[in-house]
Amino acid sequence: MRVLLIPEDFRNDQYILKPIFERLCRDIGRSSLRVEVCLDPLLGGVTEALKSERVQEIVEQYPTIDIFILCVDRDGCEGRRQRLDQIEAEFGDAFFAENAWEEIETWVLAGLELPTDWNWRDVRAEVHVKETYFEPFAALRELSERLAAVARK
Repeated sequence: MRVLLIPEDFRNDQYILKPIFERLCRDIGRSSLRVEVCLDPLLGGVTEALKSERVQEIVEQYPTIDIFILCVDRDGCEGRRQRLDQIEAEFGDAFFAENAWEEIETWVLAGLELPTDWNWRDVRAEVHVKETYFEPFAALRELSERLAAVARK
């Protein structure tokens, strides 16, 4: 079975989403699932990712995919879940849509030991997790240059 992850912008998100979903598949006993990231087309942001015609384009472009998973940031938008529910209903049982609370980078931080002066509730409540927590965390771990190199690829 093939799973296609559809990030709002794959340029950085692919390096977060693919390992998380591969591990999730292993942990639920479905290691035979082949997890791929949609690299074509580049949606370039949440506005494009939430357009039905763009989602339709992807579904049609990948006819051999069994499960589609759209992953976007919530970005403090309270109505985002409702739009994702509409997209799921429109594209059927093999299409799932999820929003990270508040940004995909939060999922990375959830699996790590945070600095002792950080409060997880504060991290979850922050709309700009990437800039406020993820990038400073990467700098603390001296990963900023490595992350920047990966992002440039």
